Amino acid sequence: MIEIAGLAKGYRSGAGFQPIFDSLSFEIAEAEIIALLGASGSGKTMLLNLLSGIDTPDAGSVSIDDRDVHGLVEPQRTLFRRRHIGFVFQFFNLIPTLRVGENISLRMELLGVQGRTLRQRVDTLLDQAGLANMAERYPETLSGGEQQ
Repeated sequence: MIEIAGLAKGYRSGAGFQPIFDSLSFEIAEAEIIALLGASGSGKTMLLNLLSGIDTPDAGSVSIDDRDVHGLVEPQRTLFRRRHIGFVFQFFNLIPTLRVGENISLRMELLGVQGRTLRQRVDTLLDQAGLANMAERYPETLSGGEQQ
């Protein structure tokens, strides 16, 4: 479960302080699917960055499974993101010098997955995504949808 309580975030600009959110509160239940819709610059990416602990709020809290994301120090937030949060970015952030399978395995290697288990998980994920024969290709050879 995700709980947002009194979340506030803004930024300083030449015109002064520009709020993005002011006292935003909502909950997302386990297995619930939501969509973030809004105009460019309305704060969708900022909200995701706050949810994941990439950025810190000016006020309020973000809790995921009763864990205060911003109560964690930066190394703990990084590990929390690595273990519990995944994003599909608009820009894919694939490492162009690594093959598709290597891009997928990198995160798992950071979590300590190795050897046969690592290869099996990569193969399973590629198969589930309909990319079973693409492990040895480079990202530039995939379509935008395949990269995503």
